[in-house]
Amino acid sequence: MQTKRYARIMAVMARETWTDERLDDFKGQMNERFDQVDADMDRRFSQFEKTVNQRFGQVDQRFNRVETQMKEGFARVDKDMKEGFARVDKEIGEVRGEMKEMGGDIKAMQRLMAHGFIALGTLMLTGLGIMITALGIMAF
Repeated sequence: MQTKRYARIMAVMARETWTDERLDDFKGQMNERFDQVDADMDRRFSQFEKTVNQRFGQVDQRFNRVETQMKEGFARVDKDMKEGFARVDKEIGEVRGEMKEMGGDIKAMQRLMAHGFIALGTLMLTGLGIMITALGIMAF
């Protein structure tokens, strides 16, 4: 293992003499590699932006569909509620009408009962008077 490490150190030491020409070559290679990295990064970011924009477009479409479905659903519920309340209002009106009719019937029944009680009372008093008269005649 140590021989490999020693060999690497020796290779670096052998190249410690950098000429201007070698430095320029190195600089050129580095610039070329960075240009490749920049181009690759630009391509990848463009592809990423395209994908993101496409996905956001899909999300926008989904939100639009959901919003449309919600509006339609709320409109149906609103319509159903209005129809239901209209039916309830109609039925309440019918019940009130029936109650008014019953109120008139109850008043008529009260009058009839009052007349009946008066007639019954009159009959009872007449019967009592007849009995008293009959008893009075017998007493004499």
